[in-house]
Amino acid sequence: MPLPSIILPGYLAGSADYQPMAQLLDHLGFPATVVPLQWWEWLPTVGGRSIAPILEKLDQAIAQLQHQYQAKQVNIIAHSAGGWISRIYLGDRPYYQKIWHGRPKVARLISLGPPHRSLEPWTTNNLGFVNEQYPQAYYPDITYI
Repeated sequence: MPLPSIILPGYLAGSADYQPMAQLLDHLGFPATVVPLQWWEWLPTVGGRSIAPILEKLDQAIAQLQHQYQAKQVNIIAHSAGGWISRIYLGDRPYYQKIWHGRPKVARLISLGPPHRSLEPWTTNNLGFVNEQYPQAYYPDITYI
């Protein structure tokens, strides 16, 4: 059986928008679920503030998926800002005083249109942190797609 996948929505998107993708993957034999988010749960992150609330939801969803499928690792399918947010999750450096320790839990990071570079002023703090701390495909043991 393929590794289960967790889908991380893009900025200000809720999980309902990604349910059809999860259902299609399931139908094709690739177990998948979406991080349970409502669009308004992104609001505390607006303006370059910490995206820790989203990282917490991602971490909880991965733990649940690992338990459900008895899997040591999962794939992350990340759309838009979910791509660089996942890079923080994989990281081994503190982000707002917390290290998420996601790397051992993840086999692949599949990014769908992530803005790894941006001129938007509200992305400077978070995206700058990611690109400085985790440039390119940072970890050789993770498959980046």
